[in-house]
Amino acid sequence: MPRGSDIRFHRDGNAWVQSAHRTHIPIITHSDVFFLAEMKHQRAKDNAILRIKSNAGEVYEFNNAKGHAVHNVGPSRVHLIIDWVEEDLYNEEEGDVEKLVTLRPSEVCTHPKGFNELQCGGYDLKTKDSSQ
Repeated sequence: MPRGSDIRFHRDGNAWVQSAHRTHIPIITHSDVFFLAEMKHQRAKDNAILRIKSNAGEVYEFNNAKGHAVHNVGPSRVHLIIDWVEEDLYNEEEGDVEKLVTLRPSEVCTHPKGFNELQCGGYDLKTKDSSQ
């Protein structure tokens, strides 16, 4: 996440979110990253906003169905984000595996606004350009 990046406050609402666990592993991070998360406050009517501070190499699970935002005012940060499920989401016998996306080396997928499906293509590290 480059310097000056901003992910506005939102909740992930795709169907898979209800079944998946999101795990963050900060690889490169610093104190100028503001990862804000909505937390249920036990004694208040409204939810509270909590700043999650993470250290490189720590592992934590995050409920991305709750509201969250990220603001990076310092140098670039890198997190390895893994979404995993306890039970299969796709049934091979019913042909659901066609819904899975298999990436080859240097391919990048994005989920642009207005699209229901991932947009995937090659990524040229020299020009930082994707071909789709």
